[in-house]
Amino acid sequence: MNVICNSCVGARLYEYRNMSYGNPFMWNVIPYEDFKYLMLNYKSIDFSNHKNELYTYLGKTVSMTTFDSVVRAYFIHYFQDDLCNGTVKREVINIYSNDILNYTEERVCRRTQRLLKTQEEPVFIFETRSRLYWGLGYTEDDLADFINLDIPYKKVLITEYDSYKSAPDLMNDTHILYFAEGVRDIYPRTELMA
Repeated sequence: MNVICNSCVGARLYEYRNMSYGNPFMWNVIPYEDFKYLMLNYKSIDFSNHKNELYTYLGKTVSMTTFDSVVRAYFIHYFQDDLCNGTVKREVINIYSNDILNYTEERVCRRTQRLLKTQEEPVFIFETRSRLYWGLGYTEDDLADFINLDIPYKKVLITEYDSYKSAPDLMNDTHILYFAEGVRDIYPRTELMA
């Protein structure tokens, strides 16, 4: 499985299948312009060429990795916390460390090696709730662009049920996953990802 999602939902799918993360795009948010570039240029991106730095939003600092000087992934669950004194603290899905860049680098390198070894084509997931995350979300124009984007890979849209009800023919032949009660509801539908 090689799922690349614009939000942390992709990591949840790997966990549901009890699989190691297959690429470095886990527990992060990817801005749409970067996500689109990733979808259009997947084969030509040098994923091993990456740089980590800190990103601060509304007083919280997280790790951000830029791949091949173009694709930014904001690790919104990896927090810089100077009070950790050399330890890594976990709270559910959030990680806190006073050296979050090193923590991120280790994970990005390990997951990038898995990506470089895989023969599986990517499945790109656009999750519409990501507009809520860290001011890095998408616009309605981005959503329309994703729906109409012609790429040689499978695309999946995850949207809330009410949004889907209002425009059921919106997606044409693109697969749709939707949920009404929260992200757990997509898990039984992962057979669409096969």
